[in-house]
Amino acid sequence: MSEEPILSIKPSHWNYFWFYVFGWLVIPLIIALARRASVTFHLYPGWLVMERGVLSKSYQKLFCDDIRTISVRQSLLQRIFGIGDLLIATSGDKWEATIRGVPD
Repeated sequence: MSEEPILSIKPSHWNYFWFYVFGWLVIPLIIALARRASVTFHLYPGWLVMERGVLSKSYQKLFCDDIRTISVRQSLLQRIFGIGDLLIATSGDKWEATIRGVPD
C-alpha cells in the first residue's frame, strides 16, 4: 500500500492490565507484549486495514462504504482506563471485525 494511513491504532496497554499486574510471573508479561505487538489497525481514506500477526501476517481490508454498523462496548474497568472495544459489521448479523482495547 503506497498511501500513508490517516491513523494507525495499537491496543492500549490498559487492555492488558491483568497481564501486567501478574507480570512478575514473566509468562503473562510476555503474552501481553506479544498480543499487543501482533495487532495494528490502519485507517486510510476509504478503507480500514486490520493487520494481525508477528511472524506471519494476515490483513483484512474493509471498505468504509461497506460498513453498516459500528458499536462501542466498554466494561467498567475499560471505562475507568479510557479504552473500549469497537465492533464493526458490514452486513448480516455477524461482526466482521472486533478491535479490542482502543484508547479514547
